[in-house]
Amino acid sequence: MDAQTALEQLATIYDRELQPAEAAAEAMTIYLEMGERIAELDVIRASAKQVLADVLAEIGADRLETAAGTAYVTAPSIRSSYDAKGLDNLKVAIPSLALLLAPYRTEREIAGTLTIRAGGRAKEV
Repeated sequence: MDAQTALEQLATIYDRELQPAEAAAEAMTIYLEMGERIAELDVIRASAKQVLADVLAEIGADRLETAAGTAYVTAPSIRSSYDAKGLDNLKVAIPSLALLLAPYRTEREIAGTLTIRAGGRAKEV
């Protein structure tokens, strides 16, 4: 199924007055099929990126401009992170540490997300 067909099919789900389980199954099928196509495209993009990396290495450059676009290697950097669960456990073990770390701790609530996986069990919605 191509993207245009998928969009058209999704746009008419409500108009066709499908039963909830039928609408969900159709939307899920489209979602999963398009996910497979995206995965295939990601492999192609990764291969193209590898070719560009190889060309940059071959010519000994970190930047290349063509009519199609620009490819460049970013400067190296360091990304750091801390084990929040480990620090939380340490705060319990050493209560005075909690006071020291409190100004540097931020929490934010993250809403739940809808997860869709292939091969589910057939249940009535």
